[in-house]
Amino acid sequence: MSLSCAVETCKCKSRAICHCCNKNICPGHLKEHVDLINSQMNPLADEINTLDNQLSLLNVDEVIGKCRQKLDNWRHECHDTVDRFYEEKCQELQQRCVEKVGEKRKKIHELKLKTNELIREQEATHDDICSLKATINDIKRDVNQYEENGIVVDVNPLIINQNLVYIEQGTSNELDVSTLSSPYRTIACSKDNWPAMASNNHFLLIDQYPNLCLYDKELTLLKEYPWDYDKIPDMCWSSTLNSFIIITNNNGVFLINENLISLECIQTIERKRWLSCTCSDSTLFLTMNELGSNIFQFNLLLSFHFMRQWSSSQTCNSDELINNIAYNNGTLAFIIENITNDKKRIELRSSSTFDQLWSTTFNASYHYGHWMNRVCVLKYNEWLVIDHKNSHLLHVSKDGQVKAKRSYEPTVSNAVLFGTNILVIKTRLVFSVHITTAQKIKLLRRSGSSVPVLKVESSTTMTHAHIENELLLPILLQQAFVPELRHVNLKIFGGVAWILTFFEDLQRYSQLDQMNISGYERFADNSHFPQVTILQQWLALSTSKIFTFKLNLETIYAFINREIREEIFDEYRLATGTESAARYGKINLSYPTMVFSYPLETDDHEWEDLDSSDSTQGFECVEEMDIYELDYVKDERLVQLEAIPCWHHLRKINLEGDCPDDKGVASENISHLLHIDQ
Repeated sequence: MSLSCAVETCKCKSRAICHCCNKNICPGHLKEHVDLINSQMNPLADEINTLDNQLSLLNVDEVIGKCRQKLDNWRHECHDTVDRFYEEKCQELQQRCVEKVGEKRKKIHELKLKTNELIREQEATHDDICSLKATINDIKRDVNQYEENGIVVDVNPLIINQNLVYIEQGTSNELDVSTLSSPYRTIACSKDNWPAMASNNHFLLIDQYPNLCLYDKELTLLKEYPWDYDKIPDMCWSSTLNSFIIITNNNGVFLINENLISLECIQTIERKRWLSCTCSDSTLFLTMNELGSNIFQFNLLLSFHFMRQWSSSQTCNSDELINNIAYNNGTLAFIIENITNDKKRIELRSSSTFDQLWSTTFNASYHYGHWMNRVCVLKYNEWLVIDHKNSHLLHVSKDGQVKAKRSYEPTVSNAVLFGTNILVIKTRLVFSVHITTAQKIKLLRRSGSSVPVLKVESSTTMTHAHIENELLLPILLQQAFVPELRHVNLKIFGGVAWILTFFEDLQRYSQLDQMNISGYERFADNSHFPQVTILQQWLALSTSKIFTFKLNLETIYAFINREIREEIFDEYRLATGTESAARYGKINLSYPTMVFSYPLETDDHEWEDLDSSDSTQGFECVEEMDIYELDYVKDERLVQLEAIPCWHHLRKINLEGDCPDDKGVASENISHLLHIDQ
C-alpha cells in the first residue's frame, strides 16, 4: 500500500524518500526539496569567491608584522632583562672594587702601625727588616696588579636556547590521539567530583579542592590558592582580561588573575546553576545545568553586562542538555546529550548567529550527573571529545569527521590543550600530561635531564603534486641525548642515499644489537642510485649482531637511459657474482648468500685502506642479514635530513613511510616526529 506524502497539507502519494529529511514525499515536493538544495549553491559559490578575493587582497606583510610584533616585544623584554642584569653586576663590581681597595688600605695601615712601633722602640731585628720588605713587596705587587687589571671578571657568552621562541611548523608537532604515548608526567588529583581546569599559553589552572593550583609549562607547581566557595563545574581563560573565569553552582561567577593574586565575584552576572563557560575576545558564554539549556552572553569589554539569551529552541531540544561548550575562531562547539534516546552529539555553530555548521553523533551511554561529556579545543580548528561514561577520546576534524577514537584508562573526565602541544587529561585518579616529541625534548633539556627515549616513531609522507615542497628538519633531535641505542627498525619508501648518509655515524659508533631496514625504491635516473662501492662501505660499518637490510631497486624504463641502466645492473651483477641479480628492470639482492667480489674503487682519501680482501671485515659480528625490498617514491628532498648528526644515542627507532595509493598520493602532510614512548 502506497504511503501518503509526508507533507501534511499534501494529499498525493509518496514516490520517493528524500535523503535530506529521510521522509516519504511526492514528486512535486521532492522537486521542491531538490530546488531548495540547489538554491543554496549560488550563495556558497559567492562566499567562496569572497574568500578568494579576501585572500588575494590579504596583506601578507601586515600579517607578518603583527606576528613579528610578538618577537619585537620579546626582544625588548630580553634587552630589559639583560640591562637589569648588567646594572646589578655593575653595582656588584663597584662594591667589590671598593672592598678590595679597603682591604689593601687596611693592610697598609697595619704595616704602618708595626713599622712606627719598631721605629719608636728601636728594637728592630734582621728578621723584622726581612719580613717588612717581603710584606711591602707583596702589597706593592698586589696594588700594581690591581691598578693594571682590576679584579677578575669572567664573562661567558650568552647562549640562546632555541626553545625560547616557538614558531608553528605546520602539523609536524600535532598531537595524535590514536597514538598517545604513555604520560610524560602525572599529577595526583584530589578526590572531588568536578574535573575543572583551564590554561593559557603560560599557565595551567587546576581545581584541586580545597585549592586552586597553578602550574607552568615545566609542570612545576607555582602557587596554591585556597578555594572557600562551592564546587567548580567549569572554568576558562580570557586573554582580553588576562584572567581566568570560574563558574560555581550557587555562588556566582568569579574572576581571578593569571598569578592567582586577586579574586573577585562578578556582580553583574546573576547567581544561577551555571554548568559550562567559554569566551571569545569580547564575549563570555554561559550555560545552565538544566534541560533545554539556554545560553547567556555577557560583554567582556563592558564589565560583563548582559547581551542576550539564546533559548532552547535555538540551541537544543527541551529533552536535551548542553554538557559543555568551547569557543574557537568564531565558532562554538556544543556537547549535547538527549535523555530520551540516549544519543550524544557534538555540534559546531557560528558564535555570532548560532547557525549550525555541522553535527556529529557519537555513541555514549546516558549519564546525567556530575560527570559530563566535554569538548576540548585542539590546534588547526579541531576538537577533542571526552566521552566519560565509556572513557573514550574522539579526535574530531574541523569539518566534523571523527579522525581517531581510542579508549583511555583510568576513566577520563576532562582534557585541555596546554599551549600548543601539551595535552592534560583528567582521570579519576590523576592528571595525565601527554606531550609531543618536540615538547618532551624541550622539557627534559630544560631540566637538565637526559631524554629517556625507548621508541621513536617517525613518518614521512608526500604527494607527487607537491614534490617541490621542502621537508621540515627535526632539529630538536640534535639536542636529544640518551645513553644507548640498541634497536633500530627503519621502514621507508624513498631515499637510499639518505639512509646511507643519515645512518653512517649510527653504523660506525653505535652498539646496536639489532638493525632492520626495509622498504621499496624506484629510480627514474641514476642520480640517487647507490653505487656498489658506497653500499659496500656502508654495510661494512655494521657491528650489529642482527642486521637485516631488505632492498628492492627498480628503474623506470620510460625515464632512464638504457645504457645507464645496464651500467648500473652490470655493476651489481659483478658485485653479487650472479647474472640473476638484475633483470626486468629490478635488482633483488640477498645477504649472506650475496658475495661482495667486486673490487672496491679507492681514492686517496676515503677508500685508501680498503680492498677486496678486507671489504667484509665489518660483517664478522653480523649474525643475520637479508637484502631485498627497498623502494623509492621520488623523494629527493629527504637528503635535507642529513643535517641531523647521528642517532646513536637513541634506544629504538621505528621510521615508517606511507605507500602511495592508486593515484600516487600518500598524504599532503609531512611529519618526522610523531611520538616518543617511554
